[in-house]
Amino acid sequence: MAFAEFTFPQVQQAFGPAVNEADLFSHVPAVSLREDFVTTLTDGATIALAINMEKAKSEFVIASVMLELPQLMGGAVGLFSGVALELLCAG
Repeated sequence: MAFAEFTFPQVQQAFGPAVNEADLFSHVPAVSLREDFVTTLTDGATIALAINMEKAKSEFVIASVMLELPQLMGGAVGLFSGVALELLCAG
């Protein structure tokens, strides 16, 4: 079964994971974003939400973030795109 076919309620029912909410990132300092990145992301999000399809969200939002991350991290980011995550269910 493809990862995209799962819903959280299905996973809860099938596997019974515990849900623990926590503030994991409160200690991480905020970073300043480049103005052109914010503009690109805002414009892309507007288009992606208007189209309302996963492919548009990926192309206009996720891709923009993936391009910005290496710049923010000084190149210390590895990106691996195009690998499908699929789970095989026994039964």
